[in-house]
Amino acid sequence: EGSGEFSSMQLPVGLTKNIQINTNGISIQYILKNKGPISLKGIFIVESNFGRTDFTTDKFTQYATDIIVNGERKNLEVPQHFNTENNVSVFQITDVTNNISFVFEPNEDCSFVCMPISFKRQVEKGASVEASNTLSTSLYWNVELAAGMEVEKTINLMIVPAKKSKIK
Repeated sequence: EGSGEFSSMQLPVGLTKNIQINTNGISIQYILKNKGPISLKGIFIVESNFGRTDFTTDKFTQYATDIIVNGERKNLEVPQHFNTENNVSVFQITDVTNNISFVFEPNEDCSFVCMPISFKRQVEKGASVEASNTLSTSLYWNVELAAGMEVEKTINLMIVPAKKSKIK
């Protein structure tokens, strides 16, 4: 649980985060409360980051991203560029190398943004190599809270491990 101030008007807000772990995965509940005397408007964002760990080749795809938008499945080209979508009900990040999927399902449709964050280091005059790469993904909602009101957002996260092949 935490509290802080929002906007240049320094409106007091509180955030409670409840985490439940069960056999299906992890459920994370966020309760955002306007503790101020006037209404506030803003964007509530929940971010998850995935770090690239294999730098053995330049043409390497660590992650695949699929989302459900308005009931239809879409594949996003990741991590080549910035992507954003609205009306997202589910998104899945798959670690292609290890065949492990991370499935995020919010309790209500949200907007989604993902983008790569790359860092390079110089190895010799003018030449640089990628030193690290993070796939940053965020779910976000527009929120409008009257004085004393709160809003709740829950995200269910399921980790789907690779299926092991049977040895014959």
